[in-house]
Amino acid sequence: MSVIMPRIKGFKIMTPDLKTVISEHGPDELDVCRKLISELNNKKVLPTEERTAGPVLQYIFEELEEDAPVH
Repeated sequence: MSVIMPRIKGFKIMTPDLKTVISEHGPDELDVCRKLISELNNKKVLPTEERTAGPVLQYIFEELEEDAPVH
C-alpha cells in the first residue's frame, strides 16, 4: 500500500469563514503560524460567554502530476 503525500508549498492563516487571508507564510514557517494563531486566539473567555471560532490554518500543497511515479 502506498500513500502519496504532496510537499507543502506554504500556509495561509484565514478568518474562520475562510473568506479572508490574514497572512501567508512559507513551508518552513509552521511554528510561526502556530504562534500567530495562538496570539490571535488568546482571549480569556468567561464560562458564561460563548466561544467563537478562531483563525484557521490552511495548508497549501504542491500539485501532483497525474503521471508522477509513486516511490
